[in-house]
Amino acid sequence: MGCPCLADALTRVRHAGAVSEEPGNFEDAAQAALAQARIDAEAARVSGSSYGIALALTQAGHALLTLGQPTEGLADFNESLRFIDLLRADGQHEQMRLLSVASLSLAPPDQQLGDLDTLEAWARVGRAGAIAALGDPVAALAAIAEARPWVRGWRRRHLRKALDMVSDHVARESGTIKDALGAATRAAVDTNLAPDQRKKAQYERLHLLAESGENVDAVRAALQLLQEYDTDRAFCAHVRQVLGAALAGLGQEADATTTLQEAFEGFVVTHDEVAIVAAAPGLASRLSETGNDSAAIDVLTHGLAGAKSLRRAGDTQVTPAVEIDLLTSLASAFDGADETAAAIDTFARAIALADESHDVIRGADARHGEAIVRIRIGGTDDSIEALSLLDSARSAYGTAQLSSRVAGCNHEAGALLARMKSVTAATTRYQAAIQDYLVLQGLPTAEGTDGAGGLVDSLGDAQRNLVLLQQLNEGLITEVPADAFGSGGHRMHFAAPQ
Repeated sequence: MGCPCLADALTRVRHAGAVSEEPGNFEDAAQAALAQARIDAEAARVSGSSYGIALALTQAGHALLTLGQPTEGLADFNESLRFIDLLRADGQHEQMRLLSVASLSLAPPDQQLGDLDTLEAWARVGRAGAIAALGDPVAALAAIAEARPWVRGWRRRHLRKALDMVSDHVARESGTIKDALGAATRAAVDTNLAPDQRKKAQYERLHLLAESGENVDAVRAALQLLQEYDTDRAFCAHVRQVLGAALAGLGQEADATTTLQEAFEGFVVTHDEVAIVAAAPGLASRLSETGNDSAAIDVLTHGLAGAKSLRRAGDTQVTPAVEIDLLTSLASAFDGADETAAAIDTFARAIALADESHDVIRGADARHGEAIVRIRIGGTDDSIEALSLLDSARSAYGTAQLSSRVAGCNHEAGALLARMKSVTAATTRYQAAIQDYLVLQGLPTAEGTDGAGGLVDSLGDAQRNLVLLQQLNEGLITEVPADAFGSGGHRMHFAAPQ
């Protein structure tokens, strides 16, 4: 794609260095302009007019930008500047132009005796726009700096504005959040932009406001966009997604969840599978945390269907890992809704896909998840199967050096064995978990908070339960507290001792 801001600013050319003030990006007009420029260039070559060639090449370059062909446009701009350099070196063109302007007996200068400075300004602005559209911000900024001296003065104000728009485009694409926000804010109120480009800038501004933590302004901007584009359901769904994030940033969790649900419903209605897949995990997690597992199941089911559809269509962004994560989240939601059979079946699907795609860690996560479900069922067969799953997951985590998850598996197995009254085996697992936690305590990072709950809570729980096991083994106690030997659940979060 080309640089839309520049294409809008330079759609129609009245003469070298001047542009129409009417906004627009008309493909038919650009195609006609390109064809005419090619004819003019050939005629200029036949007549030997270097200025005519440079002018036609510049016109062609801007037409190509409008058509979204920046590579071809850049070639024309570079060639135009080469001819302009030749004209400057020769000096005859400028002498003839000035003579024509000054002499009352000669006809005024035509397009073959135009102002070289204005033509170079026009070509350099186009060149900067082409480089920006090609996605090279460093080269684009250099080209903008080279063009800046050529757009000074009242007569070139239109070109100066066009160059400013190129600069803003670069800021929006690759600048700092502050620079991008300023550029998007200017574009959002620029009535010279085509409506679709102004709308895009308004959404970018909204997103940047939320990303930079300016949540009050983001909420205000989102509400304005929802009112302005109320008939565009697809666009409003994306606006609501950002609005939900801004509300969450303000601590309005209930409103945030409701808004994010409305956004998701919009994605479903408009069949925006990319947005569905992206939004499903976060929304489902939020719903499960509030105890609404049935709604989380619905969201994740849509997300999984979207991921499968995109993968069938060849979308390389939707990898097997995305589908595995959705399956694992869906299985956990089924477990939260007490649909244990569906949970086990879904975890099994996640394990199969992980094994098929050689994703060892996600396979371990799914095995841990299935173990938790079977632990909650509580039968002997399920408990034995859970221990096998935990051992398999622990081995994979150990190979990947994920120490906190190794500790979580040992901790979970210790709790299960203790409840099965296998005191010696449980003691061994708790001792291993404690050793893991103590090692993690000495690390400079808080790795222990990843996958094993809070490190302090997990260590305290394991130490307390190990003492209880020792007391049971020595006959010092015959009963244990009701909250002893608790499971860490899907998140490996073990409760702190009271």
